[in-house]
Amino acid sequence: MKKVFVIIVIALAGLAGYYAYTQSSTKTQDLVLSGNVDIRSVNVSFRVSGRLAELTAEEGAHVKKGELLGKLDAQPYEIAVRQAEQNIRTAQAGVEQARCNEQSALAALQLLESGYRQEEIAKATAELAAQEVLLLNAEREYNRMKGLIQASAISEQTLDAAEREYLSRKQLVEASRAVLAQLQAGYRKEEIEKARAQLATASAAVKEAEARLGLAETQLEQAQLNLADTRLVSPDAGILMTRALEPGSMVAAGATVYTLSLRHPIRIRAWVDAVYLGKVHLGQKVRVTDDSGQHYEGTISFISPQAEFTPKTVETADIRTTLVYRIQITIPAGAENLNAGAPVSVLIPQ
Repeated sequence: MKKVFVIIVIALAGLAGYYAYTQSSTKTQDLVLSGNVDIRSVNVSFRVSGRLAELTAEEGAHVKKGELLGKLDAQPYEIAVRQAEQNIRTAQAGVEQARCNEQSALAALQLLESGYRQEEIAKATAELAAQEVLLLNAEREYNRMKGLIQASAISEQTLDAAEREYLSRKQLVEASRAVLAQLQAGYRKEEIEKARAQLATASAAVKEAEARLGLAETQLEQAQLNLADTRLVSPDAGILMTRALEPGSMVAAGATVYTLSLRHPIRIRAWVDAVYLGKVHLGQKVRVTDDSGQHYEGTISFISPQAEFTPKTVETADIRTTLVYRIQITIPAGAENLNAGAPVSVLIPQ
């Protein structure tokens, strides 16, 4: 009886084991990948050269975006700004003078094109009429004198004087007629063309002066930007890994002053075998575990469209030729303990 009981227990255990095995074999296994924390760093440098006046942070410091890290000697750049401001004032004065000259040339041309004023023409007409009256009187007097000379009533000198008066009045009438004709005809074409050429020259001078002003303004903007660039600020939040220079050094533009390790967000680089590519998708939630057993929640933010061979640092030598796809997992916050380059495991639930 005791043996029968043992056999029944063994049978039940076998059935339970078989059930557990069949259930586990039908359950989809979670995908576990190996990866590393991306090394993301920035070489922080000045955009201008100069003497390093001050550094405000040490290696290992946690800095915020926009935080001041250092300064160059700004005096040469301050002088350049003042010089650029003076150049703008000079250029502005040049523009104003050129515009005044243009307005004067325009007024002169408009005067020539509109001709003489009616008042001037009326005055010339009246002057001609008066001269014609005087000429008529002089002509009559001259003719009367010629009759008297025949009667020997006057001398030759008196006749000559009357003739001179007549001829003089005749010349004055002709001159008045010429003046009136000129006023009625307006200014000569040559004078108008000359005035137009002078206006064109004045207008070109205005454009040239405005161009000089624009150049001066651009130079001021550049000088102000150079002055602002004597202050070195952190481009992002992170940890200062290295401090390459010390105050007093002459710094070339672009020379590395600090190396900044970016900490936010943390990105994980992992590789998925081609046969499992269908199990991952953008936006998928994953769990990242470091070697200390600490867990972090992340999201798949990138899946490479290009296959590559498995990196040697990820898989064993006998499967290095397996085609894999690189994926990126982003951990937005709460992963300050993950150091750049650290190995991690990525669990992708199925």
